[in-house]
Amino acid sequence: MRVLVLSALGWLFVGAVVGAASSAYARDIVVLLEAEALRPDLCVALRIQLTDVADVRCRTEPKRVDLASRVAAAADLVESEPARLVVLLERDPDRRYVRMLLVGAPQDRAVLAIESIEDRPAPDIDRSLALKVRDTLAVLDARPADELAAVLAPAPPASPAAEPLVGLLEVGAALSASAHVRAAVLVAVGLGMRRRAFRGELALAAQRTSSIAVDSELGTVVEDEWGGAVALRVGRVFGSLSVGALAELGVLRVRAFGVTSDGSKGEDKGPLLRLGVGLDLRATLLRGPTRVLLRFAPTLQIDPEQQRFELDEKRALDLGRLHAWLPLTLLVELPFQHAGSGGHDA
Repeated sequence: MRVLVLSALGWLFVGAVVGAASSAYARDIVVLLEAEALRPDLCVALRIQLTDVADVRCRTEPKRVDLASRVAAAADLVESEPARLVVLLERDPDRRYVRMLLVGAPQDRAVLAIESIEDRPAPDIDRSLALKVRDTLAVLDARPADELAAVLAPAPPASPAAEPLVGLLEVGAALSASAHVRAAVLVAVGLGMRRRAFRGELALAAQRTSSIAVDSELGTVVEDEWGGAVALRVGRVFGSLSVGALAELGVLRVRAFGVTSDGSKGEDKGPLLRLGVGLDLRATLLRGPTRVLLRFAPTLQIDPEQQRFELDEKRALDLGRLHAWLPLTLLVELPFQHAGSGGHDA
């Protein structure tokens, strides 16, 4: 009987030790609901950054109509799992950004934390988001419930309504699609501003155009031109692509030199007003505080005064009033200062 009592006490002791050990190693559960193929590597980053503090469970989020129903479903999951945090992802209205939403446990008043960050394919983005989840877990463990709202639920920090001004530097070349094939070198500087997914720019451009030489029975005419233009550009950003339009007002310095068939020479030069309208298509090549874009802007230019050159009072060269240009340039956006946002800007 004594042996049996000792055995029972031994088993009770072992059970107490195992229970204490299990309690000591109890870990939080973090559930990531993945949707729309946003940040596919975030699951791995979470498991790396939370390896010593939480178990990470990654699941595909069911399709739901709106964000409110997604948050409500996440709150239900917090109760049923039970989970310490549920992580949701959604595309920001500015398509260059992504939002991470953290739904906390009910005993923590189901507070909501929102993190907005630039959505570019780089591991440091996922690491920043994972560290934010780790920081939130630390706050949940360290703060009493009545202090959590001030820490985790500030006014929702959407992506910046307006970004600071950026400087523009552009270089490239253009080819004429008119009757006379010509090439031109382009250089431009300007200022740009973004408001959510929309952009607006004011640019000052200089253009040097190749010469045209025309031989006929009347003689030879050589025409060259250079000038500048002020352009207003607007557009909308769709991820790494941008679609927009432009309008420009330019002044050209035109010079024509002619030699008649009998050897007589003449020269004419002067300013010429030119108007232009066109498309503005862009693709992002390099993201970050400094952006590099490839810009294609097919433009139709209109001369209020027709370019016509004569030899011996006979037409030798007529360039017409409409000129189609196909410019291809590299555009660099240089921020004047670092823009703060509602979340990390990695």
